[in-house]
Amino acid sequence: MADAPVLTLFRGGSIVFTFAWPDGEGGGANLTGWSLEVFEAHPLLVPHVTAQIVDHATGLVRGQILWAATMLDGAIMAFRLRITHPGQPPRAFPAFTVDVR
Repeated sequence: MADAPVLTLFRGGSIVFTFAWPDGEGGGANLTGWSLEVFEAHPLLVPHVTAQIVDHATGLVRGQILWAATMLDGAIMAFRLRITHPGQPPRAFPAFTVDVR
């Protein structure tokens, strides 16, 4: 699985990111029946980062981070995403790094 990107969040702004959850063979995974959650998020990101599966058949994931006054310029924060399915082990994406400017 490829490394997750560094996301730059500018003061007063927001970030929207979209990607296909990889299937391990170069395409997007079929996430039918899977759930997505944010975990291991920096405490200042917890109320400001959201993500959801927008197309289960192609594994398309969309997330958003909203800037907050508690996020200091120059702060580096991280969060991860994972998918879960009953009877399957959870699968996690590498940590996203958020660079606040």
